[in-house]
This record gives sequence, structure tokens and C-alpha cells, in this order.
Amino acid sequence: MNIERKLTVKHKNGLHARPITSIVRAAQKFNCDLHLMSTVNNKKADCKSVLSLLLLGATQGTELILYSSGPDAKLATDEISGFFERNFDEAI
Repeated sequence: MNIERKLTVKHKNGLHARPITSIVRAAQKFNCDLHLMSTVNNKKADCKSVLSLLLLGATQGTELILYSSGPDAKLATDEISGFFERNFDEAI
């Protein structure tokens, strides 16, 4: 199964270390490939790699596309998307 979902970074500090760590921990639980691609600079990052996600340089307002494929794609997409919808569980 292949899934694409559009996400927006809403947090004033952008996609920074703490939420990236949460994304990586969540992504590593699933049997699928997960990548985020910036619509600003077309950089693509592996959601199972802290360094890869940091290098996206996603600031507040950046639109990202989450790509997932594999047996757990739906579950992984829902969980990762949830982080963005809940603003990484941080105050804005």
C-alpha cells in the first residue's frame, strides 16, 4: 500500500529536535518506508533518521508531503500525521 498525505508545520519553531525525535521513534515501530518531502525545496527525508529530518530545514508554514509504503503504511501515516495535527504536542 502506498499513501501520500499533505502536512503543514504549524509550530513557531518549525520542525525542531524534540518533535523530530518523536517522529523517528514512532516511525521505527512500523514495518514500512516513511519519507517527508518539502514542497519548498523538494528535499526528501527518511522519517526513521533524525539527521535526515533535521536537514529538511522545515520552518513554520512549510508544507510537507508524507510518503509511506509497506504493510503498516496506513497506521504509520495516521500516527505521524497526528503529531502535526496536534502541533507536536507542544504549545504554539
